[in-house]
Amino acid sequence: MKLFRFVRDNSLAVLAAVLLTACGAQGQQSAEPTSTTPESTVDPSVEPTGQPEKPQQPGGGTPSIPVPTLPIGDTPDSSEVDQCVIANWLGDSEVPKNVSVLVKTIAINPAGVFDRGGSGCDGDDTTSCSGGFAFTTTETKCSVAVRAKAEHGRTARLSFTGVLRCPAGQDQMCRDFMKKIKPKTIGLRQPGEPPSSDESPPSSSR
Repeated sequence: MKLFRFVRDNSLAVLAAVLLTACGAQGQQSAEPTSTTPESTVDPSVEPTGQPEKPQQPGGGTPSIPVPTLPIGDTPDSSEVDQCVIANWLGDSEVPKNVSVLVKTIAINPAGVFDRGGSGCDGDDTTSCSGGFAFTTTETKCSVAVRAKAEHGRTARLSFTGVLRCPAGQDQMCRDFMKKIKPKTIGLRQPGEPPSSDESPPSSSR
């Protein structure tokens, strides 16, 4: 009887050891995901620090610099109500190769003298300055149709603003180019004779 009890006790001990081993294995398996979870949360936190910024540059991340006033010039025909202004890139600052200056806004000041539009550029094959035109080393002029709001010989100025788009890695070259840009505007003149000094100017409230 004592021998039977000894063997039985040993089998219980072996069974307990097997259960403990199985529990230990399950404990290790359940612990492994907890050790990998911090690793998976570390990688996304590292990526936003700089890696996502690099792929953006080849896809259109060229540096851009606003240009308050572009160097343009022309002498439009002031004998017509509808006029076509050919804006030429002027000055000592020719647009370098692989650089472009996108036209952003076209303004006429003061207001009330000319409007944009009209038939002045009908039949002219010069590319319109609006709609995404950009000055480059080969594209140096564009057209703007304007219409005089009266025939009183009043004057106004046409001006452009733009954005300088520079190749990646050429920041110094673009900064040097910016220093050479000399702002210029184009003078506009209505047809007709201006009022004499002793006459009040006509109302342009219409």
